[in-house]
Amino acid sequence: MNQREQQKKATMQRILTTAQTLFMTHGYAAVTTRMIADAASVQQPLLYHYFKTKEALYLAVVMHVGEAMAAKIVHEQTDSQHFVANVNRLGHLLTDDNDMNLQLVLHDIGNLNEAARFKVFQAGKKAC
Repeated sequence: MNQREQQKKATMQRILTTAQTLFMTHGYAAVTTRMIADAASVQQPLLYHYFKTKEALYLAVVMHVGEAMAAKIVHEQTDSQHFVANVNRLGHLLTDDNDMNLQLVLHDIGNLNEAARFKVFQAGKKAC
């Protein structure tokens, strides 16, 4: 990967990380793309270059965090003799994980259009 591609990837990751922090703190409805662009130190048109809509950015955040959470869950699973311990660890991952405010995400999904909600639910099914 050349330097320009690395910069593009870093910019996209910075936008995604910034959006994640803002969405998980304030919720989808309270966060504007201008807030995200300002906090990520990019111009708003550049944000839209990477993510065509606020909804697309939110979906990318939910998918990114969901994939990370699924990886943690898979890592935590061992054999069936430790089923109760695994269920307890899963509960902690879902409720105590600082990267995702699961209750807020579930609430905010109602703000998305039907196609976007379907993508979120499909990603959740795929992760399981």
